Amino acid sequence: MCEQIMRLGIGFPELLAFHGAVMKKSDTENIPMETAAYRVMEDIENYGRIGDLKNEISKLVMQKYTIDQISSPRNKAITALIKLQSYAVTDEEILNIHELLIRARLENGARIPVSGVSAVQIQ
Repeated sequence: MCEQIMRLGIGFPELLAFHGAVMKKSDTENIPMETAAYRVMEDIENYGRIGDLKNEISKLVMQKYTIDQISSPRNKAITALIKLQSYAVTDEEILNIHELLIRARLENGARIPVSGVSAVQIQ
């Protein structure tokens, strides 16, 4: 068993640290040393899982940020639509105004400012 432990790269300092952790766990939780040894091993396993979970949370936060950035223009459009509807502007009136603006821009050869993008020339 000693040879196996040495092949795993576990030396005296590591065993001493483990023994210290087991003794501390036994004292603080008032449990037998054998139980404390298993609990210390469980704590080590859980520590690795916590690291994995933190990595997963980080990835999910980045995905949420990306989704928020992609959906931001859509959310602004919905907010504007709700605001117009609160002024009693109907969907049909909104579409009519949109058509009117497009025709006016085409007739005048005006530059159309597009939200979040530089102006685009209509020809």
